[in-house]
Amino acid sequence: MRHSESVSERSSRPFRERSGFFLSGPTLLVPVFLCAALGALAPDIDSDSGVQFHVTFGALSIVSGGFVLSSCLASGVPAVESGLHSIGAAAAVWIVAGGVFKRLTNHRGMAHSLPAAFLSGLLVFFAAGRLSYGDSDAFLLGTAVSFGYLVHLVLDEVYAAVDFHGHRIMPSGSLGSALKMSSSSRLATGAVYLGIVVLLFGNVTRLLSLAKAFWEAVR
Repeated sequence: MRHSESVSERSSRPFRERSGFFLSGPTLLVPVFLCAALGALAPDIDSDSGVQFHVTFGALSIVSGGFVLSSCLASGVPAVESGLHSIGAAAAVWIVAGGVFKRLTNHRGMAHSLPAAFLSGLLVFFAAGRLSYGDSDAFLLGTAVSFGYLVHLVLDEVYAAVDFHGHRIMPSGSLGSALKMSSSSRLATGAVYLGIVVLLFGNVTRLLSLAKAFWEAVR
């Protein structure tokens, strides 16, 4: 009868084999960087400034196109076809998503909130899982987006609380408008929370599997 595996034997097995919780390695660095950059830019998608809107959505389009291109090439899709998919993704972000947000949102609305940061990570986790990324990689990409998003929100609060042009702390009227849980728009607030519930429900099996695999890896 086979005895239970010793700690030393278990630790000598590959990390992927031991737990199922693994990352694909250095090849994931570029997508992670792109996702963090995407998250850092995302809160300003509701900007009411023409220049700021074009800069933000231009950057979001480029990052989204690069993300799709990286995923397609990693999946073995031919270069020309990968390029077309990338262009299509960038165009969709610029034309469709940009048009919707410009018409329906106000600056410092629900896009500047903690639930929106969480939702952005869930969206990327969901999308990455359908772009050939494993669950562990998709989780890391989603975490990178939420981290970048939170950095933007925290910096907004810092700049609202401190006057960096003088020597005094002079809170502005925008203090507290970034790290919030809801906005004045019930529709926007409800849409964000509904999105979180739907994505959590739709990905509960994947998230529970990741939690179990991570526990197996660290215990």
